[in-house]
Amino acid sequence: MWPSCSRCLPARWPRPSASLADEQRTIEAARAALAHGDVAGARRALDAHDATYPGGAFAAEAELLRIDALARSGERPRAAREAQAALARSPSSPYAARLRALAADAPPAP
Repeated sequence: MWPSCSRCLPARWPRPSASLADEQRTIEAARAALAHGDVAGARRALDAHDATYPGGAFAAEAELLRIDALARSGERPRAAREAQAALARSPSSPYAARLRALAADAPPAP
């Protein structure tokens, strides 16, 4: 986490942009909503994130949170399929272990 005081940052460090901080707040809102069992609130925050920050710095985490929200709402087969697709696109993602756990709930292939 960056210090909030610009005088505390050495001149050579990049300062976080307002939009990055705003994007992070949106992700934190989704994460908090999930932690409190508010799947609908998490989805609203993730919808806002996707609309405002498509392909943003937190896109991979937003995808994981959306898949987690699907699983928590009872849509486990869909969540598992989306987790498998995310793993196929990015097998070395920092979220790979969590995605593998969500993908493990996939129904067997016909």
